[in-house]
Amino acid sequence: MAIEKNSGNKVISKTEKFPEVIAITACPTGIAHTYMAKEKILEAAKELNMSCKVETQGRSGNEDVLTPEDIDHAKVIIFANDKALTGVDRFNGKQVLQVGTKEAIVDSKKLIKDYLGEKVKLTTINQKAAKDGEAVDFSFSNFKFVTRNLLGGVSRMLPFVVAGGIILGIGFLLDTGNSGGDFGVTRSVAAWFSGLGKVIFSMMIPILGAYVCYSIVGPQGLLPGMVCGLAANAPEMLYQAGKTGWANTWGRIFPDSISSFNSGFFGAIIGAYLAAFVVFGLTKGLQKSPKALRGVRDIVFIPVVSALAAGVIMFGINIPLGYLNYGLGLGLKYLAQYNLSALAGLIIGVMMAVDMGGPINKAAYVFGTATIDSSNTAFESIRSSNNGTIFMAASMVAGMAPPLALALSTRIFKKYWTEKDVEGGNTNWFLAACFITEGAIPYAAQDPKRVIPSAVIGSGVTGAIMTGFGVTLSAPHGGIFVFPLMGIQDNGTNWFQMPTTAGSIGVGISITLIALFVGALVSAAMLGFWRMHDVKKGKLILK
Repeated sequence: MAIEKNSGNKVISKTEKFPEVIAITACPTGIAHTYMAKEKILEAAKELNMSCKVETQGRSGNEDVLTPEDIDHAKVIIFANDKALTGVDRFNGKQVLQVGTKEAIVDSKKLIKDYLGEKVKLTTINQKAAKDGEAVDFSFSNFKFVTRNLLGGVSRMLPFVVAGGIILGIGFLLDTGNSGGDFGVTRSVAAWFSGLGKVIFSMMIPILGAYVCYSIVGPQGLLPGMVCGLAANAPEMLYQAGKTGWANTWGRIFPDSISSFNSGFFGAIIGAYLAAFVVFGLTKGLQKSPKALRGVRDIVFIPVVSALAAGVIMFGINIPLGYLNYGLGLGLKYLAQYNLSALAGLIIGVMMAVDMGGPINKAAYVFGTATIDSSNTAFESIRSSNNGTIFMAASMVAGMAPPLALALSTRIFKKYWTEKDVEGGNTNWFLAACFITEGAIPYAAQDPKRVIPSAVIGSGVTGAIMTGFGVTLSAPHGGIFVFPLMGIQDNGTNWFQMPTTAGSIGVGISITLIALFVGALVSAAMLGFWRMHDVKKGKLILK
């Protein structure tokens, strides 16, 4: 585009180049997949000698935002997203290729070529901007994106889980040396941290419900979704056998009072989905309301009716799902009692490595965090004195194994990796230390046949060792930085006991390091020898 500018008596002419390929990337957590997809799209465009600009909608907000001029002059437009995007109305009338971040990570070059060659189905954007500035496609088709909606809720929940869990863990760490039912709040300074951490952590399930509903129907879904999450996580107020007044407001309605049950994250997710149907129906049904009544409709009528509907929904599903939650906790308790915890750890480890940050990984991780939520009475019997559980420890450490395995394999079997792979392996040392499983994704994307089975076996080994020896963790995230919050299960069901808290922490950290490196070495060796064999046989060619 030629632009002329007057500068004194001179006319300066310059040519402004706009990107030929533009894209938006976004994943539920807004961290790993978002930026990996961006990097792959930029690399692919460079290889095709095309200029490129990628907007990321990640945890830090929208970066490298595409301008109207960028959009107007682009030859290729790609949306690589696993969650709803904001500002989509900027692209109205434009044809866009919509894919997930995984597809962009695996082969961005093919996406660009297919767009240019008209070999793929393109979507013409036609969307209104929401009043609060966030463009939400209010469509019934949103209900079918179950994984996207669930991960949308999980991504918003994670900061509460991480911050609350770590602060709560600091409280337990500061109370080290004390014991009994008040462990964590015996010392005043410990009680301050524990209290703050518990308040933040208790918002985990309500935020999950709120943003699952929001991802489907937009801002009007926040209230009923939050109500579902609160009702799913509020046994003290709603169901408390033998109590009167405000303590057993729903339980008293039944002939036999319901003991302290809650439906946890199962109830929040299912309730939020059902509440979203109500919001969608109300909004569509009242779409043609007179202008004078639209303010009342949006601020009073829909919020009140949807909140009441959420209450009815949760009243109906809390009891059966509460029993399901209770049964799950009881099953885990008996697994431990009969020395079958290693089997549960093996399953958790496998889940953490199957899709490395995808929905299966997140399911295992969310389950681990649910077990350390002190308001969730279903898992009370499996928590240790520091509020930690073997399932939280297994899910975190097993999630650290895949990137560590890649770091080891690219170092030990350097000859059988490309120079670029070895470089990336150096980054994975840090990613593994921080519990960022997604560091292994680029390798899994380019060599899934070898990387994924190797990672799954190694993480399974790590998970089994962790739960078999009864290592617990009271913080939901943090990698090596929360290792001081490790411990040994103190309910008499693990393979051995520690008499002191300090000894429990020391042995817990030692076993964790052994489990992590054993699992990672198993993965690294399996992957390295597999690649070595295939390179020598000509089945794998290093480029």
